[in-house]
Formats: sequence, C-alpha cells, structure tokens
Amino acid sequence: MKPKNCLLTLIFPKAIEEQMVALVLMQHELASGFTTTDVEGHGRNTSLQSMGEKVRGRARRVQMKVVLNDADVPALLEHLKEKLGNADIVYWLCPVMEFGSFL
Repeated sequence: MKPKNCLLTLIFPKAIEEQMVALVLMQHELASGFTTTDVEGHGRNTSLQSMGEKVRGRARRVQMKVVLNDADVPALLEHLKEKLGNADIVYWLCPVMEFGSFL
C-alpha cells in the first residue's frame, strides 16, 4: 500500500459539487476518501455569478480535501480536467507528514 503523503485541495463552484464528488468517487483507487466544506472565494480572479455574490463581493465555493499518494495526483487531476474541461477550479498540493486514524 502506497503512503498517503500529499494533500490535494480543490476549490470549485457550488454548482458543480455533485459532479465533482461523483468524479472523485469513481477514482477510488487513487482517492479512497475526501472531505468537502462550503467556503467563500475572494480575489481579483474570482468569478461572481449571482447578484448576491456581486453585492457581497465573494463567491460561494466548495473546498474538497483529498489525502493521497503524491504519485497519484497527476492521474486524478487529469481525470478531472478531462471530465470538467474549463470549469472554474483551482487547486494546490501540500505534503502530509503522517496520515492515520484512531479506528
């Protein structure tokens, strides 16, 4: 079993949450689980869609965190890019020192 040594964080529009969850679940050999959280995006490059977002100056987004092996990241990202094309998605990677559970 490969060590889970990388944290992939994806930020994407709320409108594609169900599609993103389904796509990552299909890749269970790369990503055995993940966490999602509702967040708000800020910044010059943030696309504000609704009138409420434009008034508030921030966009509703979902943050997905996936702990996986760093060698599997390119395949997962390629799968998402292939299926979602030009979706408004940003991501970053961070090393994971240790991953485990109390179970």
